[in-house]
Amino acid sequence: MLVKMGVAKKLEGVRRIFFAGEKLEIDKKVFEQYVQKTVIQNQYGPAETHVATSKKVDNFSDITIGTPIANTQIYILDSDQRPVPIGVPGELCIAGEGVGKGYLNRPELTAERFVPNPFAAAENHHGKTMYRTGDLARFRSDGEIEYLGRMDTQVKIRGLRIELGEIESVMGSFPGVGLCAVADRRDETGRQYLVGYYTVAAETPSGLDEKALRLHLSAKLPKYMVPNYFMRLDVMPMTASGKTDRKSLPVPDFSQQTSEYAPPETDAEKKLAEIWQELLQVERVGRTDDFFELGGDSLLAISMLTEIEKGFRVELSVREIMEHSELAALARCLEDARGLVCLDTASGGMVEGTAVGRII
Repeated sequence: MLVKMGVAKKLEGVRRIFFAGEKLEIDKKVFEQYVQKTVIQNQYGPAETHVATSKKVDNFSDITIGTPIANTQIYILDSDQRPVPIGVPGELCIAGEGVGKGYLNRPELTAERFVPNPFAAAENHHGKTMYRTGDLARFRSDGEIEYLGRMDTQVKIRGLRIELGEIESVMGSFPGVGLCAVADRRDETGRQYLVGYYTVAAETPSGLDEKALRLHLSAKLPKYMVPNYFMRLDVMPMTASGKTDRKSLPVPDFSQQTSEYAPPETDAEKKLAEIWQELLQVERVGRTDDFFELGGDSLLAISMLTEIEKGFRVELSVREIMEHSELAALARCLEDARGLVCLDTASGGMVEGTAVGRII
């Protein structure tokens, strides 16, 4: 739910506001001019459990859903119903006095969502039924809960499972971003990409720096979760119920957003580029190109390891490819593995370095 200027003018004089039903988002200008003197209570709780958490909002740029209310237990669990560490996303599950008994005439759905609470006996309370919300959240170090979105926005790209809600949460924390959404899209060749959509907040009329946005995401997320492309929208498409209409998000023109080509420079880069061209069936590979952005996946990465062993006589791991997925970076990794870090411009030969891999 986004509190907009026109709505906020009508709220002058209101002492207390309770928000529920959607993720709370407040425009900075609205907050400072109209809502700052109003007590805002951000509440979370699906209809199946009623209110489960509550938080008084004091800082519009750091909104959480707070902590559990009395007689309510909140768990954030992995797919095996095990608690995840602080800061790690998982499914938000609820137990306690407010949990319902199930869905009317929906026994299969009831059995899926209303499950025995595996922690009831150990914690010695009466919340024997636990409701699986399907919402993605995480505990912060201060004990408060950060809502990240729905788990049904999970996608699989190049063999990696990605929670779009987690990316959207980080995007939304960047100054100048109004509403945002992340979706997976395919180009004409079938290659899959992450696209970040955003609107610019009212207090940022000149727009925002997408390079800074990318750096912001890179500092907080693994590389494979940083969108390949960004699209600024004048208006975020919404459904009648006020949720992001993902089906209406436009497909970017991938041909207009490719980075400037930089040809391979070193012998290792040129040799590695030939391997990529053959595996990925592309006409050319630049030194700043990313293996996975060009269409590589975990299976092709294994094939690449085989070709690297043949051509370079060096054994690398899939993890090293994930961490050095740009051509130039992986070529340097191969040179380091052979104990050869650069060309000696004076002699034209190689100079010795520190070997970090295994020569075979």
